Amino acid sequence: MEHKLGETFIWHGHTLEVAEVEDPENACSGCWFFEQTISCYGNGLECMDDSRRDHTNVIFKQSTKTEEL
Repeated sequence: MEHKLGETFIWHGHTLEVAEVEDPENACSGCWFFEQTISCYGNGLECMDDSRRDHTNVIFKQSTKTEEL
């Protein structure tokens, strides 16, 4: 499932946010999955521009957003 840029979602108990790639030369830099040495491929997480509808390379960052009630 493709998550939209800026969207926050929960993956196995971790709150992650979809963000645009920070360093085009090192596309995985700053990505939570890369830092945890977890492959995002095969997990239904589209991060490469050629596999996303918005054609944007993205990373998944640990989110600190809190939900307003």
